[in-house]
This record gives sequence, structure tokens and C-alpha cells, in this order.
Amino acid sequence: MKRVIEFIVKECDAVVPFLKEPFPHGLSSAEVGRMHKGFALALKAKALLYAASPLYNSATPPVSYGDARD
Repeated sequence: MKRVIEFIVKECDAVVPFLKEPFPHGLSSAEVGRMHKGFALALKAKALLYAASPLYNSATPPVSYGDARD
């Protein structure tokens, strides 16, 4: 899990300088579906938020199966 979060953060930090600002007046047809700085920063923030939550950041699993899967 830690490696995945580190990868997401590293990649978002690497691409943000090359992305356009969010589109304040709507999207042109050429820009629809393209990633922008706001999306990259939101993805990074959400990944870090999930990584910091007790669900993913605790010694006990969030779901206990009562066998070797725990």
C-alpha cells in the first residue's frame, strides 16, 4: 500500500508543472477528457487522505475473516 501511495504522489508531482490550469469558462471540444492541474492535485490529495485514514493505516485489518487471510 505504501509503495502505491508513494507512486501516485510522485507521478502527480512530476506531471503538475506540465498540465494546464483548470478550465474556468467551460471546456472546448478539444479539451474534453484531458487531465488538468486541478485533477492531478485532487488525485494526490485523495490518495494521501485514504493513506492517512484508520481504515488503511492500522495494525488490524478493517475486515476480519477469522482465518489466515487476516
